[in-house]
Amino acid sequence: MKKHLRFLTICAVAFITAGSLYAQTEKWVDQAGGNDSNDGNTALTAYATLQYAINNSSSGTSTTSSIIHVMNGTYETSGQTNQGGYATAILIQDMDYLTIHAVSGQEPKVMPGTAADIASISIQNCDYLIIDNIDSDQTIAQWDNWHVWDADFLTVRNCTFEGGKDGIDFNTGMNTALIENNTFQNITSGSDALDIDDGSYSYVTVQDNLFTNNYRHLIISSASNIIIQRNIMNGTVSEEAIRLIGASDVMVENNVIMNNEQQGVYVDAGCGNVSIQHNTFFNNDLGETGSSYGEIRTKVYTADIIIQNNIIYGNGLNPAFETSVSPLPGEDYNLVYNTSDVGTFPFGGNTITGLDPNFINIVAGSEDLHLNHGSPAIDAGANLGVLTDIELNTRVAPPDIGAYEYASTNNPPIAICQDVIVDADGNCEAVVSAEDVNNGSYDPDGDPILLDLTLEGPYPLGTTDVILTVTDDSGEIDECNATITVVDNTLPVITTIEDPITLWPPNHKYKEFDIDDFVTSVSDNCSDIDIDDIIITYATSDEPENANGDGNTIDDIVITDDCKSLKLRKERKGNGNGRVYTIHMEVDDDNGNTAIASFQVHIPHNNGGTAIDDGPDYTVYGDCGLKSGILAENDKPTFDASNTLTSYPNPFTGVTYISFSLSEQANVTLKIYNSMGQEVNTLVNGTLPEGNQEVKWNGDDYSGNTVDKGVYIYRLISGDQIFIKKVIKQ
Repeated sequence: MKKHLRFLTICAVAFITAGSLYAQTEKWVDQAGGNDSNDGNTALTAYATLQYAINNSSSGTSTTSSIIHVMNGTYETSGQTNQGGYATAILIQDMDYLTIHAVSGQEPKVMPGTAADIASISIQNCDYLIIDNIDSDQTIAQWDNWHVWDADFLTVRNCTFEGGKDGIDFNTGMNTALIENNTFQNITSGSDALDIDDGSYSYVTVQDNLFTNNYRHLIISSASNIIIQRNIMNGTVSEEAIRLIGASDVMVENNVIMNNEQQGVYVDAGCGNVSIQHNTFFNNDLGETGSSYGEIRTKVYTADIIIQNNIIYGNGLNPAFETSVSPLPGEDYNLVYNTSDVGTFPFGGNTITGLDPNFINIVAGSEDLHLNHGSPAIDAGANLGVLTDIELNTRVAPPDIGAYEYASTNNPPIAICQDVIVDADGNCEAVVSAEDVNNGSYDPDGDPILLDLTLEGPYPLGTTDVILTVTDDSGEIDECNATITVVDNTLPVITTIEDPITLWPPNHKYKEFDIDDFVTSVSDNCSDIDIDDIIITYATSDEPENANGDGNTIDDIVITDDCKSLKLRKERKGNGNGRVYTIHMEVDDDNGNTAIASFQVHIPHNNGGTAIDDGPDYTVYGDCGLKSGILAENDKPTFDASNTLTSYPNPFTGVTYISFSLSEQANVTLKIYNSMGQEVNTLVNGTLPEGNQEVKWNGDDYSGNTVDKGVYIYRLISGDQIFIKKVIKQ
């Protein structure tokens, strides 16, 4: 039966070819450039109306077909009535062996222009009629696209049926029809895209069509020798996709049936010898939540209702099968997933249940129901003698379950690289993995991939060109190039002696110090530096230069020209709590990283006592520059006794409040730095009014993380004045 139907398809194609070569009559239609006063025999003398061309054509013969060539236009002739009593825009009657087709590259259509019960095309008493690429548009009339009476050996291909009630309504019985490669869409006004249920039908093939958003896609009753294959049926607004009533010798094969309001296939009473095989059912029975309709519904339970090699992917709420008999004797070798009857229905012994078929994409509106690599449907079907899939790809035994045969041809992976910039480690090099260089490499078949880098690391300071090789599990490779850049952002480390130096007695004399009196070592991960590379940038005292009771001296701090040593005067205020000198040092590595460190020299008020650091009162700068972030080079901080820059509490654990006063409105910046001179946070950056100010610091950095315990520096810039003080986080 199946071979016979396919033979009829081939014969129809051959018949068109013969008819175009030896036409009994050959007419041309061109709405824009033709005229019905022409003879219609050539493109240059074309008629203007399609109906006039039909009326002036004659039937062909079995060896010589008549043909009408139709160019662009929207065709309609008023005043015609078909045998059902309905108006029709085009009437084809009593014509045999006639082909009506669109000229190559043209898209003519028939469209009633009135909102009334007007069919687009009516066919009456015609055998061996072929209509090719003549569209029908019912968006205005909202009636039936085509009416057909007494038309045997009918071929309809490459047509679009848009809107209305019926797509093609076969009003009488019929022997042999081929309906292929058409589009039936938005036929929602209460009937079917293909309505084949008003007579007795035989040898009907419906193949390679797209059905979308229709009331019902296809109904066939009182029919035999039916093939429904390689169609995509996506979305009904009310009914099932396919309904069979009293039909026998039916093959439903290699279809994708999805997103329909009721079941995908309904085998109604009186059917026999129905094979439903190699179809993909997805997300049907949408409008019947909680009902028992399922993806496939059958009222016939005999063994000749064969349901095999189908993927049935439900919507999670309804069953795979609606049947009052279980098990179904003809059900086996299916893959059933996401249905409510998994675990309760007695599926066939070779049916797979509960495993995702692993489609490429199930996102609504962009579904791709091809199988991914590793799908459990691959090679899981029974050999039913089906040679090709929905796309005419060859099926290989054992075949895959569903409409699509997995494309076993391996595609190579795709390598995608990205350049990498990474900090050098303690050894002045960096380890970079292939995963770091990878930027989304993938395998089109979904195969797992392996990543490999050449050259291998660790990578030295500077740039290194590498190759990322991507290999799939079949050994296919792809490569891409990338650059690894290793940069040195690590500060040198200055290590000072642990405890401050204490000077006594306060005899107003100088005490000379070299840097190695304060520093035990200096190191860097990438540069060869030593203590001789450190400079003294500035030094501060927490007492005025010539304070009450300190001997009436000046120049208490003297930094040498080479910034390698300094002299500190041994004195303190007579009524104070001791003097604290703070010496600030810097060192640069070869890559521009600057480390800072500080060390204190104490002169207690009393011998054996402890000097208290009240914060810098005056500062002396060396002449060797200042590179850390706390002060830009040539910035000279001002310590104005009239400015009350303080923080409280100090030391603090959770929150400290930084207070200061402004003599006038000013642009103010208040920043926090750590003891290495690295900027930690900005508390103020804008205009503040005259008067007393208070700024809260929660002890956090720019990222909101709580900073470590230690000494921090807060720097206030107000106009051309710079103020610096320390705060201790405990």
